[in-house]
Amino acid sequence: MHASQYEDEAPRIGIVAIGRNEGERLVRCLASLSGAGRSVV
Repeated sequence: MHASQYEDEAPRIGIVAIGRNEGERLVRCLASLSGAGRSVV
């Protein structure tokens, strides 16, 4: 494949959010990632 085939694709990244008893901070964290890619919970 050529680089030009990827020009229209957003970069793929992985995000890991680890928390314990985070409450509202975790809600804000997850909301900030909205639309960033596929969610796996």
